[in-house]
Amino acid sequence: MWERTFDTRSDFAGSILERPVCAEAVGLVNCDLNRAAAEVMALQQEQPEVLLLHSTSALVWDVGRRSDCRSKLYTGLTFAGLKTGFITERLLEAGRVPEAPIVFVPDVVYLSSSARDTLREYQGHPVLVGGPSVLSRDEYDRACAPIAAADHVPWH
Repeated sequence: MWERTFDTRSDFAGSILERPVCAEAVGLVNCDLNRAAAEVMALQQEQPEVLLLHSTSALVWDVGRRSDCRSKLYTGLTFAGLKTGFITERLLEAGRVPEAPIVFVPDVVYLSSSARDTLREYQGHPVLVGGPSVLSRDEYDRACAPIAAADHVPWH
């Protein structure tokens, strides 16, 4: 937050503007980013080699069941040097078919029917990571047919 306050109970108390070393560091990083703008932009615009599926339906239904599969899979893929991106349930619902050659489904049990239909059109290689219940339910907690031609990798 780029704001100052004299109220010690405020959310802005102790912000970056009250710490000169931090404000200086932000300025230096900004100068470095400006110098390397073309290279940074090229990195940002590079197309992902693999995608991870993010499902809002899974977040809603899996309240008591939190898996660290997605974060560990993301870490492993990026440390392996792969440009990793995300495809969301909402993008699939809008009819956007993933363009990356591989889509990982990290322990996602719930996915909306319309997103599932778009994922069935995907011509690449889907990899389901998790137990036998991965992609087994829709957004209303109804059982669904499995996605054909997908590899299944167990997750513990």
